[in-house]
Amino acid sequence: MKFTFLMLLALSWNTFSQSKIIGTVVYLNSGKKPAVGVEIIAKGSSGDYSKSEGDYILNFPHNKAGTTVYPEIGNEIVINGSKIKKIELVNSEKLEAVNLPLEPTSAPLKIIVCPKGYRDEAAKKYYKIIRTEEKRILNKKNKELIAIKEKLGASHNLVKNLQDEIAHLKSQTNDSLKIYKEALEIASINRDDANQRVNDFLDALDAGIKIEEARKVLDTKKAFIEIVNSEHKMQAGIEEIERDAKSLVNLYRFEEAIQKYDTLSILLKRKMYNPIMLVNNLWDVGVLCQTQNFNKKGTLYYIEALSILNKYNTNNDVKASLLNNLGAIFDKQNQFSEALKNYNKALAIQRKLAQENSGRYSLDLIKSLNNLASLYAKRDESNKALSLFTEALQICKKAVQENPKDYSSELALLYNNIGTYFNQIKKYSVALTSLEEALKIRRNLAINDPKTHLPYVSLALNNIGTSYWGKKESELAIEKYKEALKIRRDLAADNPRAYLPYVADTSNNLGNLYFIERNEFELASERYREALTIYNKLSIDNPNVYNLLFGQVCYFYSYMKKWQLKKKFDPTIKKEALELINQGKKALEIYDNSNPTKMEFLNFFKTLEKYFLDVKE
Repeated sequence: MKFTFLMLLALSWNTFSQSKIIGTVVYLNSGKKPAVGVEIIAKGSSGDYSKSEGDYILNFPHNKAGTTVYPEIGNEIVINGSKIKKIELVNSEKLEAVNLPLEPTSAPLKIIVCPKGYRDEAAKKYYKIIRTEEKRILNKKNKELIAIKEKLGASHNLVKNLQDEIAHLKSQTNDSLKIYKEALEIASINRDDANQRVNDFLDALDAGIKIEEARKVLDTKKAFIEIVNSEHKMQAGIEEIERDAKSLVNLYRFEEAIQKYDTLSILLKRKMYNPIMLVNNLWDVGVLCQTQNFNKKGTLYYIEALSILNKYNTNNDVKASLLNNLGAIFDKQNQFSEALKNYNKALAIQRKLAQENSGRYSLDLIKSLNNLASLYAKRDESNKALSLFTEALQICKKAVQENPKDYSSELALLYNNIGTYFNQIKKYSVALTSLEEALKIRRNLAINDPKTHLPYVSLALNNIGTSYWGKKESELAIEKYKEALKIRRDLAADNPRAYLPYVADTSNNLGNLYFIERNEFELASERYREALTIYNKLSIDNPNVYNLLFGQVCYFYSYMKKWQLKKKFDPTIKKEALELINQGKKALEIYDNSNPTKMEFLNFFKTLEKYFLDVKE
């Protein structure tokens, strides 16, 4: 996600008087060849076509300088009224949001285009290089794991840490959309504007050299010095440092990548260059920190970016995105008030933006509504949650008819969250309607992209199982739970860190169903044991999350044994139950007494333990 605005220092936005954008349109990697016949349009302007030198002028007779406008280009070259060939915009970030400059000649807007499909061919090649490199690193890590395991034993902390690292890297490798996005960025680098080192980097990739070797030609220190000494080398140097950082991300060297981004931040602050470039940099490193669970550091980057935007009172779409990401971090950390504050600020901005340009901002608005509604649902504020879900659904249904590619996933997510909400308030039939819609969409999407959508297929199936259970249709509930469990086990086999918690969740659901609805104690025991084994393993590295879940399963499993004992006394059942109670109480010991769930289950265990100690043959 990139944003652009044309910066003019030491002037108030209200004093701007000019109202035009001038610039040129050139072809990608063409030796700066002008692109003639490209239509450039923007709301508030009559538009223009690029002329023989690629030059164009957009006049805005009713807009003051400083106003944010959103230029677009036509998708075909038009000369003398004839459509010559289809084209696509390369540097789309430059046109996302442009502030009308005070002096148009000092801030020309360069537009780069290429024949339609040109970048996609190059991106496919780079995609293969990135994926091959990531798999090579994983294979190397796996060999290290085998060697360390043989030397130190499977239970050693170094072995466990490396296993977790490999699982996390697998989740990164499986993200085909992330990899393609990076490949497309590389394919979009304009060689005509890049410095020699970046061109050498691209040449190396084109020759099939591994990223790890190719990036050695990049030199952040030299780029830094060149930028400091020459304004003309600013953009090329920024490209080099960014490319170095992103190459390190592809090599899973995340902390080194963050250092590169920090270097660029220092440079941009020192040079007082276009502040939105600094915001872009803070955005990139913030997202990196967020995806790698460096949440405290990510929060600091987002807050700094927001302070810059607030200073210049512009780019509200960027501001809303930053606020949403901040809200998501606080939401994940269960900081309800902070999450609510940031989500609401983002939503207020996005409502206004969507009114001005629904095609551009509807997706962001839907995501904000969905996030906030889900947060209210978690807090049992039903009326607020339902109102926001309903608003988001209305917007998304309309948008998906015009643009199914961009909106189908979001519609499926909405249906799932709405269904989960109705399950939560025990309106199971209503929940089932929404969840079936989510499942239908996800199954269709999974045909072409199973890695992305199969996890959501399993999520919908799990939630549908809960709906059927609520409706007392246990056969259908078991069928859906079993299908979800199979998918989740398959996913966990390839990426245990990401998907084992979901295996345990569905297995526990099945255990409860077999016990409570059908008195099938053996089948329930199998599922409870699977859930306990997984939660016990996960609790080694994350006790604050998984000890509580382990304790809860221990309670339900031991409670089931009470009913087994009522049917037929067996001292083995009594012994197993008391052992489960002790394990559950021990798991809860890590929490202090202010945790209401801990105290609730400790009381349950106390009552249950007394029963087993008192019961006699």
